[in-house]
Amino acid sequence: MTEGTATQTPAGGQPRGKWANKMEFMFSMAGEIIGVFFIPYFVFLFFCGVPLFFLETALGQYTSEGGVTAWRKICPMFEGKDEARTDFCRVTQEMHVFTHWYWKNTSR
Repeated sequence: MTEGTATQTPAGGQPRGKWANKMEFMFSMAGEIIGVFFIPYFVFLFFCGVPLFFLETALGQYTSEGGVTAWRKICPMFEGKDEARTDFCRVTQEMHVFTHWYWKNTSR
């Protein structure tokens, strides 16, 4: 924001700044959105994703099986875990496609 282009004085007494151009505003908003997304992303990546990756890799090495069949040897109750994960990913992708289509066709 540029300091010298204040246009209004709100009730607080401080003059409000004005964006120099539309790109400055867009970059500011993109930076906020990216920061808000990546903070929880990296938290979950390092505390959930990486340990689960190593767990399944070690489990596959221990049982000499793939990701889906390794759970069958360890605990038959967890046999459907990978199929459920695949279904969840499919539903999430379908939701993403629908949301993209919806916003593309309704934001005119």
